[in-house]
Amino acid sequence: MGDVELPKRLFRIGCEPEGRKRINNYFTLRWIEIIKSALDQAHLKQLEGSQFGSLLKIGKHQFSVMFLHYILSRQLVTDKKYEMWWVFAGKPIWFCIDDFALVTGLNCSKSGFNKKAARTRGMMKAVQNPTRFYKSLFGKERKPTSKWIVGKLTMGKNYKDPLTRYRLALLLLVDGILCPTCARTIINLDHVEMVKDVESFLKYPWGRNSFLATIRSAKQRTAKELAQDTTAIQGFPHALVLVTVTCCPAIIYTTDMVFNILDPTILVEKLVQYVLERNLNINVHDARTVDQNGMVMYYVY
Repeated sequence: MGDVELPKRLFRIGCEPEGRKRINNYFTLRWIEIIKSALDQAHLKQLEGSQFGSLLKIGKHQFSVMFLHYILSRQLVTDKKYEMWWVFAGKPIWFCIDDFALVTGLNCSKSGFNKKAARTRGMMKAVQNPTRFYKSLFGKERKPTSKWIVGKLTMGKNYKDPLTRYRLALLLLVDGILCPTCARTIINLDHVEMVKDVESFLKYPWGRNSFLATIRSAKQRTAKELAQDTTAIQGFPHALVLVTVTCCPAIIYTTDMVFNILDPTILVEKLVQYVLERNLNINVHDARTVDQNGMVMYYVY
Protein backbone atom coordinates (compact mmCIF):
# COMPACT_ATOMS: atom_id res chain seq x y z
CA MET A 1 0.00 0.00 0.00
CA GLY A 2 1.37 3.43 -0.92
CA ASP A 3 1.73 6.31 1.49
CA VAL A 4 -1.52 8.08 2.31
CA GLU A 5 -1.50 11.80 1.58
CA LEU A 6 -1.29 13.64 4.89
CA PRO A 7 -3.09 16.86 5.87
CA LYS A 8 -1.12 20.06 5.56
CA ARG A 9 1.38 20.89 8.28
CA LEU A 10 1.22 23.75 10.72
CA PHE A 11 4.64 24.74 9.35
CA ARG A 12 5.98 23.75 5.96
CA ILE A 13 8.87 21.28 5.95
CA GLY A 14 12.07 23.17 6.58
CA CYS A 15 10.21 26.24 7.86
CA GLU A 16 9.67 25.06 11.44
CA PRO A 17 10.80 27.44 14.22
CA GLU A 18 14.53 27.22 14.91
CA GLY A 19 16.62 27.98 17.97
CA ARG A 20 15.92 27.26 21.64
CA LYS A 21 12.14 27.31 21.46
CA ARG A 22 10.33 25.78 24.42
CA ILE A 23 6.97 25.08 26.01
CA ASN A 24 6.16 26.52 29.43
CA ASN A 25 4.39 24.04 31.67
CA TYR A 26 2.76 24.49 35.05
CA PHE A 27 3.90 21.29 36.76
CA THR A 28 7.15 19.81 38.03
CA LEU A 29 7.58 16.06 37.86
CA ARG A 30 9.96 16.20 40.82
CA TRP A 31 6.92 16.87 42.99
CA ILE A 32 6.09 13.18 42.60
CA GLU A 33 9.18 12.23 44.59
CA ILE A 34 8.19 14.70 47.32
CA ILE A 35 4.75 13.07 47.48
CA LYS A 36 6.24 9.59 47.78
CA SER A 37 8.56 10.61 50.62
CA ALA A 38 5.73 12.31 52.57
CA LEU A 39 3.30 9.38 52.60
CA ASP A 40 3.06 6.55 55.08
CA GLN A 41 3.70 3.11 53.59
CA ALA A 42 0.04 2.06 53.64
CA HIS A 43 -1.08 5.16 51.76
CA LEU A 44 1.80 4.90 49.29
CA LYS A 45 0.89 1.28 48.57
CA GLN A 46 -2.74 2.24 47.99
CA LEU A 47 -1.68 5.02 45.64
CA GLU A 48 0.61 2.69 43.70
CA GLY A 49 -2.29 0.28 43.22
CA SER A 50 -4.60 3.02 41.93
CA GLN A 51 -4.85 4.77 38.57
CA PHE A 52 -2.00 7.02 39.74
CA GLY A 53 0.44 4.09 39.89
CA SER A 54 2.05 4.81 36.51
CA LEU A 55 2.35 8.49 37.37
CA LEU A 56 4.42 7.63 40.45
CA LYS A 57 7.02 5.98 38.20
CA ILE A 58 7.93 9.15 36.31
CA GLY A 59 9.09 11.37 39.16
CA LYS A 60 12.65 11.20 37.86
CA HIS A 61 11.76 11.93 34.22
CA GLN A 62 13.17 15.12 32.79
CA PHE A 63 10.26 16.82 31.03
CA SER A 64 11.79 18.05 27.78
CA VAL A 65 10.19 21.43 27.07
CA MET A 66 12.30 21.83 23.92
CA PHE A 67 11.39 18.40 22.56
CA LEU A 68 7.69 19.03 23.17
CA HIS A 69 7.98 22.28 21.21
CA TYR A 70 9.80 20.36 18.48
CA ILE A 71 6.98 17.84 18.01
CA LEU A 72 4.20 20.45 18.28
CA SER A 73 5.83 22.47 15.52
CA ARG A 74 5.58 19.36 13.31
CA GLN A 75 1.85 19.18 13.84
CA LEU A 76 -0.68 18.37 11.14
CA VAL A 77 -3.68 20.65 10.78
CA THR A 78 -6.76 18.56 11.60
CA ASP A 79 -10.36 19.45 12.40
CA LYS A 80 -11.30 17.02 15.17
CA LYS A 81 -11.15 18.73 18.56
CA TYR A 82 -10.05 15.77 20.62
CA GLU A 83 -7.16 14.36 18.63
CA MET A 84 -3.81 15.60 17.38
CA TRP A 85 -1.40 14.41 14.70
CA TRP A 86 2.23 15.24 14.16
CA VAL A 87 4.98 13.84 11.95
CA PHE A 88 8.19 12.36 13.28
CA ALA A 89 10.81 10.63 11.11
CA GLY A 90 8.43 10.85 8.19
CA LYS A 91 5.67 8.95 9.99
CA PRO A 92 2.38 10.36 11.35
CA ILE A 93 1.76 9.96 15.09
CA TRP A 94 -1.81 10.04 16.38
CA PHE A 95 -2.64 11.33 19.84
CA CYS A 96 -6.11 10.72 21.25
CA ILE A 97 -7.63 9.86 24.62
CA ASP A 98 -6.82 6.14 24.23
CA ASP A 99 -3.13 6.98 23.76
CA PHE A 100 -3.23 9.29 26.76
CA ALA A 101 -4.74 6.50 28.87
CA LEU A 102 -2.12 4.01 27.67
CA VAL A 103 0.94 6.09 28.59
CA THR A 104 -0.42 7.53 31.85
CA GLY A 105 -2.44 4.58 33.17
CA LEU A 106 -5.15 7.04 34.22
CA ASN A 107 -8.89 6.44 34.23
CA CYS A 108 -10.21 8.19 31.12
CA SER A 109 -13.72 6.75 31.26
CA LYS A 110 -16.89 8.76 30.68
CA SER A 111 -18.51 6.95 33.58
CA GLY A 112 -18.87 9.30 36.55
CA PHE A 113 -17.22 12.15 34.67
CA ASN A 114 -18.46 15.65 35.54
CA LYS A 115 -18.05 17.77 32.41
CA LYS A 116 -18.92 21.01 34.19
CA ALA A 117 -16.36 20.46 36.93
CA ALA A 118 -13.68 19.71 34.32
CA ARG A 119 -13.82 23.14 32.71
CA THR A 120 -10.67 25.21 32.97
CA ARG A 121 -10.98 27.75 35.75
CA GLY A 122 -7.53 29.26 35.87
CA MET A 123 -7.00 31.49 38.88
CA MET A 124 -9.88 30.89 41.30
CA LYS A 125 -11.08 33.15 44.09
CA ALA A 126 -9.90 32.91 47.65
CA VAL A 127 -12.13 31.03 50.09
CA GLN A 128 -14.26 33.39 52.18
CA ASN A 129 -16.00 30.97 54.55
CA PRO A 130 -13.84 27.88 54.96
CA THR A 131 -15.41 24.71 56.30
CA ARG A 132 -13.95 22.70 59.15
CA PHE A 133 -12.65 20.17 56.63
CA TYR A 134 -11.02 22.92 54.56
CA LYS A 135 -9.28 24.25 57.67
CA SER A 136 -8.02 20.77 58.53
CA LEU A 137 -6.20 20.69 55.19
CA PHE A 138 -5.09 24.29 54.72
CA GLY A 139 -5.29 25.95 58.13
CA LYS A 140 -5.56 29.73 57.72
CA GLU A 141 -4.47 29.69 54.08
CA ARG A 142 -7.28 31.03 51.84
CA LYS A 143 -5.46 30.75 48.51
CA PRO A 144 -3.70 27.37 48.64
CA THR A 145 -1.75 26.59 45.49
CA SER A 146 0.23 23.57 44.36
CA LYS A 147 3.43 25.20 45.58
CA TRP A 148 1.83 25.75 48.99
CA ILE A 149 1.08 22.02 49.22
CA VAL A 150 4.60 21.16 48.05
CA GLY A 151 6.00 23.33 50.83
CA LYS A 152 4.01 21.40 53.44
CA LEU A 153 4.75 17.95 51.99
CA THR A 154 8.45 18.78 51.86
CA MET A 155 8.29 18.65 55.66
CA GLY A 156 7.63 14.94 55.21
CA LYS A 157 6.13 12.92 58.03
CA ASN A 158 6.59 15.82 60.43
CA TYR A 159 3.64 17.65 58.87
CA LYS A 160 0.27 16.93 60.45
CA ASP A 161 -1.25 13.44 60.33
CA PRO A 162 -0.86 10.74 57.61
CA LEU A 163 -4.40 11.13 56.22
CA THR A 164 -4.09 14.91 55.85
CA ARG A 165 -0.80 14.49 53.99
CA TYR A 166 -2.40 11.85 51.78
CA ARG A 167 -5.30 14.11 50.88
CA LEU A 168 -2.95 16.98 50.12
CA ALA A 169 -0.85 14.66 47.96
CA LEU A 170 -3.94 13.65 45.97
CA LEU A 171 -4.86 17.29 45.40
CA LEU A 172 -1.31 18.02 44.28
CA LEU A 173 -1.38 15.13 41.79
CA VAL A 174 -4.60 16.41 40.24
CA ASP A 175 -4.44 20.20 40.46
CA GLY A 176 -0.66 20.54 40.38
CA ILE A 177 0.49 17.88 37.91
CA LEU A 178 -2.39 16.56 35.80
CA CYS A 179 -4.71 19.55 35.45
CA PRO A 180 -2.81 22.79 36.18
CA THR A 181 -4.18 25.87 34.43
CA CYS A 182 -1.67 28.57 35.35
CA ALA A 183 1.44 29.13 37.44
CA ARG A 184 -0.55 29.97 40.57
CA THR A 185 -3.79 28.03 40.22
CA ILE A 186 -5.68 27.94 43.51
CA ILE A 187 -6.69 24.40 44.45
CA ASN A 188 -10.13 23.61 43.04
CA LEU A 189 -12.80 23.73 45.76
CA ASP A 190 -14.77 20.94 44.07
CA HIS A 191 -11.69 18.74 44.32
CA VAL A 192 -11.29 19.63 47.99
CA GLU A 193 -14.82 18.39 48.63
CA MET A 194 -14.16 15.23 46.62
CA VAL A 195 -11.02 14.30 48.54
CA LYS A 196 -13.07 13.84 51.72
CA ASP A 197 -13.86 10.40 50.28
CA VAL A 198 -10.43 9.10 49.32
CA GLU A 199 -11.74 5.85 47.81
CA SER A 200 -14.06 7.70 45.43
CA PHE A 201 -11.36 10.24 44.62
CA LEU A 202 -9.01 7.46 43.54
CA LYS A 203 -11.64 6.05 41.17
CA TYR A 204 -12.74 9.29 39.53
CA PRO A 205 -11.77 9.63 35.81
CA TRP A 206 -9.02 12.17 36.35
CA GLY A 207 -7.42 11.06 33.10
CA ARG A 208 -10.35 12.48 31.17
CA ASN A 209 -10.02 15.81 33.00
CA SER A 210 -6.31 15.93 32.24
CA PHE A 211 -6.62 14.86 28.60
CA LEU A 212 -9.27 17.49 27.86
CA ALA A 213 -7.20 20.25 29.48
CA THR A 214 -4.11 19.14 27.55
CA ILE A 215 -5.65 18.67 24.11
CA ARG A 216 -7.67 21.89 24.24
CA SER A 217 -4.66 23.95 25.23
CA ALA A 218 -2.24 22.32 22.78
CA LYS A 219 -4.58 22.53 19.78
CA GLN A 220 -5.29 26.21 20.44
CA ARG A 221 -1.64 27.14 19.97
CA THR A 222 -1.23 28.83 16.60
CA ALA A 223 1.80 28.84 14.33
CA LYS A 224 2.44 32.44 15.40
CA GLU A 225 2.49 31.43 19.08
CA LEU A 226 4.79 28.46 18.45
CA ALA A 227 7.16 30.74 16.53
CA GLN A 228 7.77 32.68 19.77
CA ASP A 229 10.53 31.68 22.16
CA THR A 230 8.01 30.26 24.66
CA THR A 231 4.35 29.35 24.75
CA ALA A 232 2.40 27.81 27.61
CA ILE A 233 0.41 24.55 27.62
CA GLN A 234 -2.07 23.63 30.34
CA GLY A 235 -2.80 20.11 31.53
CA PHE A 236 -0.24 17.31 31.28
CA PRO A 237 1.66 17.69 27.97
CA HIS A 238 4.34 15.21 29.10
CA ALA A 239 1.91 12.62 27.74
CA LEU A 240 2.66 13.85 24.20
CA VAL A 241 6.35 13.21 24.80
CA LEU A 242 5.62 9.72 26.18
CA VAL A 243 3.48 8.85 23.14
CA THR A 244 6.20 10.04 20.75
CA VAL A 245 8.91 8.04 22.50
CA THR A 246 6.72 4.94 22.60
CA CYS A 247 5.96 5.27 18.89
CA CYS A 248 9.58 6.04 18.06
CA PRO A 249 11.79 4.23 20.62
CA ALA A 250 14.95 4.99 18.64
CA ILE A 251 14.82 8.39 20.35
CA ILE A 252 16.06 6.77 23.58
CA TYR A 253 17.76 3.65 22.18
CA THR A 254 21.25 2.74 23.44
CA THR A 255 23.22 -0.44 22.82
CA ASP A 256 23.44 -1.30 26.54
CA MET A 257 19.67 -1.64 27.08
CA VAL A 258 18.37 -4.77 28.81
CA PHE A 259 16.36 -5.66 25.71
CA ASN A 260 16.14 -4.37 22.18
CA ILE A 261 13.36 -1.78 22.22
CA LEU A 262 13.54 -1.59 18.42
CA ASP A 263 12.30 -5.18 18.15
CA PRO A 264 8.91 -4.87 16.38
CA THR A 265 7.58 -7.97 18.18
CA ILE A 266 7.68 -6.27 21.59
CA LEU A 267 4.22 -5.68 23.00
CA VAL A 268 3.45 -1.98 23.14
CA GLU A 269 2.38 -2.33 26.80
CA LYS A 270 5.85 -3.65 27.68
CA LEU A 271 7.46 -0.81 25.79
CA VAL A 272 5.32 1.75 27.62
CA GLN A 273 6.30 0.29 30.99
CA TYR A 274 9.96 0.41 30.01
CA VAL A 275 9.65 4.09 29.06
CA LEU A 276 7.83 4.91 32.30
CA GLU A 277 10.29 3.12 34.57
CA ARG A 278 13.54 4.49 33.15
CA ASN A 279 15.03 7.88 34.05
CA LEU A 280 13.81 9.44 30.83
CA ASN A 281 15.95 12.36 29.69
CA ILE A 282 15.59 13.23 26.02
CA ASN A 283 18.42 14.95 24.19
CA VAL A 284 16.57 17.11 21.67
CA HIS A 285 19.58 17.23 19.36
CA ASP A 286 19.78 13.43 19.18
CA ALA A 287 16.01 13.25 18.68
CA ARG A 288 16.26 15.74 15.83
CA THR A 289 18.87 13.51 14.19
CA VAL A 290 16.54 10.52 14.45
CA ASP A 291 13.75 12.60 12.96
CA GLN A 292 15.81 13.91 10.08
CA ASN A 293 17.38 10.57 9.22
CA GLY A 294 14.12 8.68 9.51
CA MET A 295 16.00 5.86 11.27
CA VAL A 296 13.26 4.78 13.65
CA MET A 297 11.04 1.81 14.41
CA TYR A 298 7.44 3.03 14.32
CA TYR A 299 4.71 1.40 16.40
CA VAL A 300 0.98 1.77 15.78
CA TYR A 301 -1.31 1.20 18.74
